[in-house]
Amino acid sequence: MINTISILLDPKQYKVAKDLSRADLKMKLTSSKKYFPHVKFYSHDVLSITFCPAKLLFGNNLYEVRKCDLQAIVGTLVERLKHLGIEVSTRIILLAHCWRIDYSKIVYVPLTAEMVFNQLQQCLPSGQLKKAITLYPEKGCMVAVSLKKRKFCFYNKSAEILSDSKNTSCLTQNVKQLRGVFWRVELSLKKTKEIKREFSANNLLFTNTLQNIFDEQIAQRLLTKRFNMFMSNLCTGYSGNEMLELVQDWLSQKKLPGRSAILSNIAGLIAVKNLGIETVCKIIASVKNKRVAQKFKHDMKELFSHIHRKPITRFKIAFQAGLKVMKPMDAKRLQTLLSRHKKIPNRGIECLDAPVLHTLFSKHLSQLLAGPEILWITA
Repeated sequence: MINTISILLDPKQYKVAKDLSRADLKMKLTSSKKYFPHVKFYSHDVLSITFCPAKLLFGNNLYEVRKCDLQAIVGTLVERLKHLGIEVSTRIILLAHCWRIDYSKIVYVPLTAEMVFNQLQQCLPSGQLKKAITLYPEKGCMVAVSLKKRKFCFYNKSAEILSDSKNTSCLTQNVKQLRGVFWRVELSLKKTKEIKREFSANNLLFTNTLQNIFDEQIAQRLLTKRFNMFMSNLCTGYSGNEMLELVQDWLSQKKLPGRSAILSNIAGLIAVKNLGIETVCKIIASVKNKRVAQKFKHDMKELFSHIHRKPITRFKIAFQAGLKVMKPMDAKRLQTLLSRHKKIPNRGIECLDAPVLHTLFSKHLSQLLAGPEILWITA
């Protein structure tokens, strides 16, 4: 719900240990394995505290916090600040003024990052957002959208988790085992005026305090509006290589036992292209039986549906569902995803390496699958 928060405290709201120095503060922050908030003293002893609620509570920010976690988060924050030599009460933290809020949502998309990112790179934005889109392909494939001082972005959270050595080996191993990728959508509001303007534009009346901004409905409303704005300005193409990757993905999900089964499926596709679905089904029924023929027809429909649900469409559907429900990502949900989307070792796919599949695909299947929906698939 919220990835980062910055609050401001005036000198009357906190106490600092008499012997505390900047060197001591830096040593305490670097020597501990625990996550600590970032603190900074401004002129007139105004104290800025920036922290990630999820990291305070869980030690990572793949898992998401909820409104009911607020007391636990503030309690942990007060405890960590005390360890740094800064004393402040829970009540003051809850009523503190916020000058930065990063609303966010983690969504699992059952596609590779490259598949989604390649399509996002091809998008041609129009209207207000045309000059506002910046793509950062390095370090996790960030797609950032900025409009004036607003910043709205998607980024590959799985890549970030795997590159951060502070995360536990258990978490990184679980993320590695998934076929798809965790993405985070984030709206970063910096400075008090920007927060006020964004809330006002969305008819959200509130007093700027930590306890008031910690609300799933506010996060949902702001993120959904920005997400819909971004997606409505995209126009996507579709390349042969991406389609090839979708075919490979489809073959992997079918859990085929080996090379012969994969070749049978590809041969079936080639036969459909040349003879038509009904003719191929009649041949299969005569050689095998009607049940096998019906299964073959079902598989062809499934593949066609898989191919023609473009990565961007599937990406959009996943985020719309995530923003609609706003169910937080946690350890239990991660285990559920592992049971459903774990990478499937398939020796047949490894035997049929990319050049072999690419040759078969480019010579026989690209024209069949790239075209509009064909009558044979629903015959």
